[in-house]
Amino acid sequence: PAHEHATCGVVTTAIDPGGPARGRLRLPVAVLHAWRSNPALDPVLFLDGGPGDMTLGPTDDAEIMAFWMEHTRRLRRDRDVILFDGRGIGDSWPSLECPEVEALADDESIIPGDLDQARRRDIAAHMTCRARLRDGGVDLSLYASPAMAADALAVTDALGIRTVTLWGVSYGSRVALEVMRQAPERIRAAVLDGVYPSTVAGMETDRARFRAALDRVFAGCRAQDACASAFPDLEATFHRTLTRYGRTPYHYAMDHGPDLVVDDRVIVAALLLALYDHEAIPHIPSLLHHLSRDDPDVLEALASWPELLADESASEAVYIQVSCTEDWVMADPARVLADRREHPWADAAAMPLVDVLCPDWLDGQAAAPWAVERPAPVAADVPTLLLSGAFDPATPPQWAEEAMRTLPRAHHGVLRDGGHAVTFGHACGERALVRFVKDPTAPPARCLERTRPPVYRTEFPDLDYFWM
Repeated sequence: PAHEHATCGVVTTAIDPGGPARGRLRLPVAVLHAWRSNPALDPVLFLDGGPGDMTLGPTDDAEIMAFWMEHTRRLRRDRDVILFDGRGIGDSWPSLECPEVEALADDESIIPGDLDQARRRDIAAHMTCRARLRDGGVDLSLYASPAMAADALAVTDALGIRTVTLWGVSYGSRVALEVMRQAPERIRAAVLDGVYPSTVAGMETDRARFRAALDRVFAGCRAQDACASAFPDLEATFHRTLTRYGRTPYHYAMDHGPDLVVDDRVIVAALLLALYDHEAIPHIPSLLHHLSRDDPDVLEALASWPELLADESASEAVYIQVSCTEDWVMADPARVLADRREHPWADAAAMPLVDVLCPDWLDGQAAAPWAVERPAPVAADVPTLLLSGAFDPATPPQWAEEAMRTLPRAHHGVLRDGGHAVTFGHACGERALVRFVKDPTAPPARCLERTRPPVYRTEFPDLDYFWM
């Protein structure tokens, strides 16, 4: 964008932080410059989610850079913002992207609605990717949160920066905590949005967390006269509708290629992502009501949902590797099974493929030097702002409270209408981020104490909030 400036380049660092002789990796980096000619000496270092989400992609992509310039504009009043793609992600090298998996989106031989066939193809594609990476000399055990934290420090070293302010979102908050563990003296302050500490066994409660967030919607609708009158017994309506579409899926005929299908899993997946977005949450009761009446506009929108979910900007192998070595190995199989038995209808809310893929994915893989049976909590005397959305089905407020126990200078703000990643798109979340980065010693943004639960809409749902 005009009048905006960035410096882009590549940082090389050890692929094994504990063994520099094992080779180097390359990380694309962009420094978005502050408006001031003499910015603060402690820039903001952003750490993205996923695991495996791409922050930059091609640095000549005008749309990506325009997004980041706009979203960081208030932060850059007085300090630079550093962005980079982590190891295995985007244009980093070696790349852990899986074109074998991405090709499934265009495979017309997959039978619509045949979940068993789709899962078999997905597993086979991931294992083909794994074999190719290993045959190419990639040591997958080196792709983990401690190494990604070391990469973040290597980026700051290469830029000649001694002290930074961390901004970690979702899985990026886990990496931020690892940076705080490794080098707390180099962290001026930290903002952790959607807190995902390494001490939680998230797979044990995937479905229960989704159920709890959805229950909050049902309870909120019952408590508001207009919603309760327009959509009486919304919870029962939801379960009846889910059961019906599980038995008799809706098929949307395409001019070319296979039909698109709406079944119970598509509905759950769509609701899961809707709960991420504070602007979509108020429309969920109306969406469920019109879905129960087989509204053609809602069905058409839902039918396209699986295609919208396909994310070619994420590294599939990084996602699976980190999920297997840091989530799957920690989970108690009995508790995962209990979660599945108690919420059989919510299976699509669980981590996709991880439970069935990890045994084969990790077969023959040596443990990383830093691997431990269960990580210790991060204890760091660093000013820290933890942010949560009350409706977040991925990283609930309880996880932030757990991380906060060993962070003596932390404050936790819960946005009562918030979903996931509240520093993106939520006015209060963004305001709290900017205020804290400017002065970590000042009281937190007052809006954190003033957010209110969503007011549920009773008119036909604005589908743009769901399918953008």
